[in-house]
Amino acid sequence: MKIIKSTILVALQLAILMTVCGQDGSITVDSANIGLTVYKTTATALFVRSAGYHGVGIDTTVSDGFFINNAGRNGLNVRDAKLYGVRVYGKSGNYFRGDKGTGKADIIVGGVNNGQNSGDDAVITSDPDLSSSDLFLQANDAVIARINNNKDGNGNFFVWDGNNTNLFQVQADGTVRVKGTTVHGSDINSKENIDDLIYSEVLESVNEMPIYEWQYKGQDRRHIGPMAQDFHKAFGLGKDDTTIAAIDADGVALAAIKAQQEIIEDLKKEIGILNQTVSDLSNEVKSLERKHQKKRSR
Repeated sequence: MKIIKSTILVALQLAILMTVCGQDGSITVDSANIGLTVYKTTATALFVRSAGYHGVGIDTTVSDGFFINNAGRNGLNVRDAKLYGVRVYGKSGNYFRGDKGTGKADIIVGGVNNGQNSGDDAVITSDPDLSSSDLFLQANDAVIARINNNKDGNGNFFVWDGNNTNLFQVQADGTVRVKGTTVHGSDINSKENIDDLIYSEVLESVNEMPIYEWQYKGQDRRHIGPMAQDFHKAFGLGKDDTTIAAIDADGVALAAIKAQQEIIEDLKKEIGILNQTVSDLSNEVKSLERKHQKKRSR
C-alpha cells in the first residue's frame, strides 16, 4: 500500500513539474476503486496551475464527486477562475452538503468588495450578465441567515447577529418580526402623479369605514383594524382588495389627523369669537347694572 501511495505521489509531482516546465502534464485515472489518494502531506496536497479548461474534472461518480477529509486549513481553494470557482451540474448538481462540527456553520460563503458593499455586509444578488446565474450568495459579517433549526414542521427564516440576537424573522404563518424599524422609500424624486388631497374627504371615509377586532385564522393573537375590502373600497389604494400596505394605512391616518386638525383650528376660531361675544355681552350687562344702580340711588 505504501508503494502504491508513493508511486502516485511521484506521478503527481512529475505532472506538476511538467506543467511548470510548460509541457503537457496531466493525470488521468480510469476505472479505479480509489482514483487518487494524497496522504498526510504537510503543504498543498494537490496543486493545479494554469489549467486550460477545468482545474479538476470529475465525471460520473458512484458516490461523492470530490471528498476532502481533515484538511489543515482550506479543504478546497480556488483562485482566479475565469468562469466558475466551483461548478457542479448533472443529476445531483443542485445538492451541496456541509457537515458541520460542533458550533460551526454548515456552509460559509465569503464575501468581497463587489461595489454593493465594503466586503463587510452580507449580499444576496443575481447576475444578469450570466445566463446560468439564478442566485449568488456573498457574506462576510457577524450576521447569520438560516432557514429553521428544528424539526417542528414549520419552515421559518431567521437573520441573527454575532451575539445570537434575532434581527429578522419570517414565521411559517407569515408573521414578520424585526428588531428595529421597517423603512419605506419616500423620496419625492422617486414619485410621480402627485396630487393634493382634500383632508376632510379622507376623514369622512375613515368615519364611514368599519373597524373590527379580529384574529387571523389559525392564530390566537387579537388585532384591531379594518378589512382590506373596506379599506380598498374607501380609498382605492393598493394592488388589490385583500391586502393593506402599511404606507397606505399610515398616509390615511396622517391625512385624517390633518383633517381633524383643520376642524380643531376652525373650532378654536369659533370659540375665540364666542368668547369675545360673551365678553362683550358681559361688559354690556355690567354697564346696564351700573346704570340701574344709579337710577335707584336717586
